[in-house]
Amino acid sequence: MIEYLLDIIAFVIGAVIGLKFSYKQHSEPYVVVNKVDAIQLIIAVVGFLLIVISNNMILTAVGCFIVGALIGERPGYGRLELVFGFSIAVIIYLLLKLSNMM
Repeated sequence: MIEYLLDIIAFVIGAVIGLKFSYKQHSEPYVVVNKVDAIQLIIAVVGFLLIVISNNMILTAVGCFIVGALIGERPGYGRLELVFGFSIAVIIYLLLKLSNMM
């Protein structure tokens, strides 16, 4: 039970930090950005992989923090990176599971 509490706290702290970072980085009002930021995409993949693959309580909390920081950005920012990052992480997870089965 304590590991879920740690994950939730890490996610909330990440979301607050992501929102603060987003307001510092983007001063304009709500704008939908249609280009994918490569750095945020890599961070999203790493965060989702840490959540999905890691059996370590601390690494899972770090993954929740990273994903929370990306989800916590202002509306219109980071949404493509999250979708692509989650998709890539699921594909990597499935490939790892399939390679272990053979």
